[in-house]
Amino acid sequence: MRRVTLKHLRIAGLVVFGWLASRSSQGQGVNSFTLTDGAAIFTLRNITVPGPGGSGRASFMVGGKDHMYQNWWWYNDNSLSSGNSRLGGQKKFQRIGPQEVRLTYSIIREYRGGRDGLYNTITLVFDYKLTEISAKRARVDVDFTITSNRFRDVVINLFNYNDAEIDGTASGDEADITRTNTRQLIWEDDMAGVRLGEMRYTAGGADFTSRSWEIAAYPGLRDKLDKKGEDNRVNALANSGAPFGPGDYTGGFHWRGRLPSNAATTLTGWMSLDVKIP
Repeated sequence: MRRVTLKHLRIAGLVVFGWLASRSSQGQGVNSFTLTDGAAIFTLRNITVPGPGGSGRASFMVGGKDHMYQNWWWYNDNSLSSGNSRLGGQKKFQRIGPQEVRLTYSIIREYRGGRDGLYNTITLVFDYKLTEISAKRARVDVDFTITSNRFRDVVINLFNYNDAEIDGTASGDEADITRTNTRQLIWEDDMAGVRLGEMRYTAGGADFTSRSWEIAAYPGLRDKLDKKGEDNRVNALANSGAPFGPGDYTGGFHWRGRLPSNAATTLTGWMSLDVKIP
């Protein structure tokens, strides 16, 4: 069994520590944060420096159970032959309230063959907000923007990777794609076919030239996004893998966009995680 020990060490002190650490680091980069609304709790860890369990080690508590193991961002762009990268190197953290934070990341790229001393900086800003809809349902909304200082054209691929664990278990999940390929519905039923819980994982953004999705058993999709080198650069997800399960679900969404040179262009998109239990 993978990750069993780490996945079930849910210590209340970690949640408190994440909240206090984020408050004390206002304006600076932090490595974790916690959002609270009513009884709902959402935590992300290893968001600046990778640590045990990988970047974006997540916890989403609804109805007293944790329904998530990991949710994080990968990217690549056309500036260097670096393949795919996990988002890191956070530049700024803003605590808007107990339910909401803003994360700012900068990716500095020097173009091959470009003018000496000129760098292209890509800035990504993520707004996370938790809403408790009821005692048995909560949603995390993530709005993001991508900008560049535009020394040259930038083509960027952004990926969100989601490892949901409905009802707190690593196996038994099922999934399908709905709403014209913009929502992954993940659920788990017991042996009698009674629904234990479900997650609606949805993505959008009209500013992008293309978007794609993929569902796969752990760890196939994460391994693909972790590969380095230009030959392993991922320009789109496979638009496949549904229906899935029962098994150890992982899924992802992809946004591909162009930031032209000498133009004030901003790409905007969004993603949401909506968990509901009976």
